[in-house]
Amino acid sequence: DVLPLVESSDVVGLGDPALVADRESGKMTLICVSGQQLYPNATATSHPKVAGVYSTDNGVTWGDPVDLTDQFFGAEGSLLADAGTADASTTFAYAGFFGSGKILQSRKTKINDTYRLYAAMLCQGKNVQGAYVVYSDDFGHTWKLLGGNKAFKAASGSDEPKVEELPNGDIVLSCRKTQGRYFNIWHWTSLPTTGNTNGAGTWGSVVDSKSCTGGINHTCSGNSCNGEILYVEATNAATGEPAKLMLQSIPAGDNRSNVEIWYKDITDASSYANTQTFASNWVKGLQVSTTSSTYSTMTVQKDGKIGFFYEE
Repeated sequence: DVLPLVESSDVVGLGDPALVADRESGKMTLICVSGQQLYPNATATSHPKVAGVYSTDNGVTWGDPVDLTDQFFGAEGSLLADAGTADASTTFAYAGFFGSGKILQSRKTKINDTYRLYAAMLCQGKNVQGAYVVYSDDFGHTWKLLGGNKAFKAASGSDEPKVEELPNGDIVLSCRKTQGRYFNIWHWTSLPTTGNTNGAGTWGSVVDSKSCTGGINHTCSGNSCNGEILYVEATNAATGEPAKLMLQSIPAGDNRSNVEIWYKDITDASSYANTQTFASNWVKGLQVSTTSSTYSTMTVQKDGKIGFFYEE
């Protein structure tokens, strides 16, 4: 269904955009929160919508917004609903939205002729609160829940989430929280293929970075904010050898200010063997802003530089 631009004489908002461009074609997918109800005020009968907008020519032209809401929540058969009404269900999500910024395109998993997309959603409802990871094998038109178990909370009680792919194909979840991040890792025991799109794997345990030795940690107040996690292939300046890094952006100052980027060397696979080791031993890197600053996202550009987009 195409989402109308006007409902009940009120202009419908489209916000918190999450974007991906296919590495092999001109396809682009943009997922937004939409509608007239704010996420914090949502109920089983009044909730925001999820809109998908698509381009096939590298963003020169775009189609009309498509209503994807029922795929995720608010209806029987949704990924996070097991009955048609909240009262009749064990699990019934009635609101959710993608973490804004980049949608992850896998470097490992190609189903038929397209590399898989992964995204993280913040959801709420009956027996639902926190981050969940979804994936798409048709470039964002239809989505499934990673792991398939809606009763399992990938990061219960967390706030806005993002995802990135580790060098071995595992999926790391990074979630907003005050003074640090919540991390969890989906470990594949068998990567998905065209013949077995489910693959096999399991979630680890959620870890608070503040509790880890050398974990991302701030003593400021009110810095809870969406940020970006990004995998980068680099060169060790001291040795000249290839290196693998994970970057994480986050405000470092009181009341969401001083956005900065932390990094972790993950060249050795043991550094992400489990969530605890992944969340440990990060280094404070570049401070990008020296004033009030909030949401941020980043991507590796074609020229190898890192594009960084943030609010100030």
